[in-house]
Amino acid sequence: MQSNPYTFATATPSTVLSTNLSGRLELRGDNADIVINGTSLSNTLEQIAQRLNILIPNPEIEAGWQELKVLGDQYRALEANLKAQQATWNLLQKEY
Repeated sequence: MQSNPYTFATATPSTVLSTNLSGRLELRGDNADIVINGTSLSNTLEQIAQRLNILIPNPEIEAGWQELKVLGDQYRALEANLKAQQATWNLLQKEY
């Protein structure tokens, strides 16, 4: 079974559209995006992440800047701790 039966290349070699038999669609390239009725899916997802304050680590930058790595590690540890506290709180609320 071929894992990637369809690959479409555009005039610019940096843009590739691939699908596979599992139904996964992958776009790669500098300006890879899906536009629905004039709305960019990439921009929409970026705005949602900003509004929800979702941290998206950048391992390349963290590798070069120790301060950023330390802050990222602290954030991830705090986030894990808060998730555990929230899970405990949710259990306590269900019991009462």
